[in-house]
Amino acid sequence: MTTGNVAGNDRAALIFLDFAHGERLKLLGHMRAFDVADRPDLALRLALDGYRARVERFAVVTVEGVGWNCPQHITPRFTIDEIATISRREKSVCV
Repeated sequence: MTTGNVAGNDRAALIFLDFAHGERLKLLGHMRAFDVADRPDLALRLALDGYRARVERFAVVTVEGVGWNCPQHITPRFTIDEIATISRREKSVCV
């Protein structure tokens, strides 16, 4: 689906959220999709040692804009380990 969308409009936005800290990074740019046959040199660089899957297609995003933070609508979320750590820390402070 992505390769078809990119053929018609190459604009892309990638959003990375850190829920625990209420931070967001937004990258804006233009994306090009490739089959391995188009750029085998790049496909080799993307392969992970020890991972059995083969790279079949990949995308390259040319970043043209960066936006940091807008925490207004980011709901804090924590892993179970983070909650346990915070809970232990609060208990030791209250004793």
